[in-house]
Amino acid sequence: MTKKQTIAGLLIRILPFVVIMVITWWRRDQLLERSYSDREPLDRIQRLAASGREYDAPARKQRDLVRTGRKLSADLVKKFEERAAKGTLSEEGRARLIGYYGSQGWRDKTAKAALGRHIIWFIANRPESAILRDSAVRLFPSHHLPAYVQAKELWLEHLETSPNNLLIRANAAEMLLFGDRELSIDLLKEGEKQDPENGEWAQRLARCYSLRRSSQSLKARQQETLLELEFLERAYRLLPERKGRFVLEKLGRVAYLAGARERALQYATLMVKPGEGPFYQERLIHCGHTIFGLVALDENDLDTAKAHLLESVTLRDKKFVRLSNPDYRLARRLVGLRELDSVREFIEKLTPYLTMRQDRKGEWLESVEQGLVPNFEGM
Repeated sequence: MTKKQTIAGLLIRILPFVVIMVITWWRRDQLLERSYSDREPLDRIQRLAASGREYDAPARKQRDLVRTGRKLSADLVKKFEERAAKGTLSEEGRARLIGYYGSQGWRDKTAKAALGRHIIWFIANRPESAILRDSAVRLFPSHHLPAYVQAKELWLEHLETSPNNLLIRANAAEMLLFGDRELSIDLLKEGEKQDPENGEWAQRLARCYSLRRSSQSLKARQQETLLELEFLERAYRLLPERKGRFVLEKLGRVAYLAGARERALQYATLMVKPGEGPFYQERLIHCGHTIFGLVALDENDLDTAKAHLLESVTLRDKKFVRLSNPDYRLARRLVGLRELDSVREFIEKLTPYLTMRQDRKGEWLESVEQGLVPNFEGM
């Protein structure tokens, strides 16, 4: 075999790979934009969710598009915007642009305007989309005023023409939560009337009252807390067990805050029982023992309170179990009672499980040595 024949054979072998690489490079932005093209069609998702319940897997895929948009390059954003101007950009591309502009910050006027433009497109053209239920897809009157006003008008038009569409109602309530909370509450209550066996409505209403409580007077907060507890209990009864376990933690906290100690203890007992979802179960154990300890302190049972403080951080393998936003209420109260040894041990045992602020351990211990309540939030 001659040298030329050898080279020709080699080229023939590698040619298909070269062609694939060239096509991939040429269509890289299209491939990026459509990387979720295998998701189920929106009309199927909407049919499965017609009662107001989310069809979890495809809905998560849609919302994940917003997250991936944060990593878009400037070149790809420019190409997406050119397609948007021509009306040829896909829903996936718009969702990613929302994620991109949302990550640019509220001080960037250009990003805020672009964010509003693409969210309004979804409200106008795809009001049932799961993308609009994502926490990152929000318009606030304080930062996006022109777009927010337009969005609110669109939602009201949709609700007038489709008053029984529960997906539109749920999406509208979510969007209006931080701009017109009372309207959001009314929309959710009407949704619950139409769909009384779906605990999602009660869960969202509990959240509304929790947010409303933070802006009211001390006297009014108690009533808001009781309303939040009422809706959380309803959600817990109606939701499937898997989702109900995520409500359980809030139930215990809110019941204690509302002064319903016996109910708080009942929920704490459920928290510390073994259950499915081993990683989240550890968080329930942490919160359950914290509630037991708080009630024990209220009853002047200091030894029991200290025991529960340490039980709240007696978890499993530190390599796998993590706690985000631990409950520090019991530790704070024990510092005030000068039970410093227990709080020191709590900090030592807690730190390996933290997802953030592990570097604060020294600062916290120093505060305890001085008899001060540590700045656990790190603000």
